Amino acid sequence: MADPLYRSVVTTAVQQTPVVLADGATTAVLGSRWSAKARPTSTTLEDEGVAAYRADDAAWLPGLGLVGATVVPHLTEDFRWGRLYAGITAAPDELAVGVAGDSALVLSPTGASVSGASVVVADGRSATTWTGANGALGASGVVLDVFAGGEEVGR
Repeated sequence: MADPLYRSVVTTAVQQTPVVLADGATTAVLGSRWSAKARPTSTTLEDEGVAAYRADDAAWLPGLGLVGATVVPHLTEDFRWGRLYAGITAAPDELAVGVAGDSALVLSPTGASVSGASVVVADGRSATTWTGANGALGASGVVLDVFAGGEEVGR
């Protein structure tokens, strides 16, 4: 993301190409913010899942903003649910979108749909969020919508 040429190429591709496939970190980069923290390895997966609920874990960086939300790839298999809530905390006025493995959020001029297993949309616009004394994220009033393959995303 620090390379201006990379930013330009990805932005141009998304804006001018009929179909763009993104995976992993590139998926996250399309959103308003992304975390450069590496995907957890199998030996640290559970620890990383717990750490993702800490307020200081994501270390957000500005994304390309081509999707007006925080986008969290590998939501389920990397235990990134905490990152989804961290996205709400970082930008309470935006949605956070979690994409499960073997899934895609298909965007078109008329809306969005799910291809594959599932996509989760977390809406914290009416929620209350906080950081506990131990650095853990807290939230109440978050609305979670889960969309299965073939469904239109309604948020």
